[in-house]
Amino acid sequence: MKLLLLLLVFVETPCIAEELLKDFAYLASDELAGRKTGSEGNLKAAHYIKTRFENLGLAPFDTRFEQAFSYSSGFGSQKNGKNIVGLIKAKHANAPYLVITAHYDHLGNQGRRIFNGADDNASGVAALFALAKTAKQYPLNYNWLFVATDAEENGLYGAKALVSLLQNSNIPIILNINLDMLSVKGRNKRVFAFTDKRLAPAKSIIEQFNNNKSPSKIQYITSNYQANRRQNEKIDWRRASDHDAFRRANVPYIYFGVGIHPNYHTENDTFANIDPAFYQSVVEQISFITLALDQQKVPQLLTQ
Repeated sequence: MKLLLLLLVFVETPCIAEELLKDFAYLASDELAGRKTGSEGNLKAAHYIKTRFENLGLAPFDTRFEQAFSYSSGFGSQKNGKNIVGLIKAKHANAPYLVITAHYDHLGNQGRRIFNGADDNASGVAALFALAKTAKQYPLNYNWLFVATDAEENGLYGAKALVSLLQNSNIPIILNINLDMLSVKGRNKRVFAFTDKRLAPAKSIIEQFNNNKSPSKIQYITSNYQANRRQNEKIDWRRASDHDAFRRANVPYIYFGVGIHPNYHTENDTFANIDPAFYQSVVEQISFITLALDQQKVPQLLTQ
């Protein structure tokens, strides 16, 4: 499908803004009390995500939507987590997998203080549903695996368990798209598309939907220096979120995120403090980009 036709078809589909913001608001609500791994709020979030995957028509992966895992929390104790995994199958059998991830856990609460984790990362999980709804309308070259990961805040344990499962099952992974913090607009309206230099030929695809009138701007970046000089931070963005588990497995990745902001890991990271128009624009752009990468076929966009 030509990119222009792809864009026109997408634009003509019903607006997803209402559902997108409804999902976002619930996942960031006080009812879920910060979604800390193992908490009641976290389990409620997992159930909500599973139900949304089912209602969107995603298929279970490996017979079920839930991937349970255990990890060591230090001092010899074990903790449990649960990824929620849904699949949209490719038009051809035996196609490789494009894996889209967004962690749903956050920091929980401390007494009456709730760390809602709206931007971090209810924003990414709600975007999963919007991408799935869009992808269902097209014949896909790759199997799209949608994964809401758990225990990211504790050490990327959900992503590590996912990559291990896929590798042990001999599932070929062509690309990881990781969504983490998409809804707080900075002064320059920028969202990072952080990746490695193998995806340099995809730069034009990643940035092609930017325009002066758009509420958001996707910026292709391949180095910590490029990212940190714009935020005055010293962060290793290669390891900053779930894409690191794929990077370590030598899987190409694109990490979409706005970076650090004053509400990060504070009680002010609430739904009331996001920018709805900016967020909707970001999700639409990521949908365009992911579909374009699928239609143009990722291997042809990779440098050796």
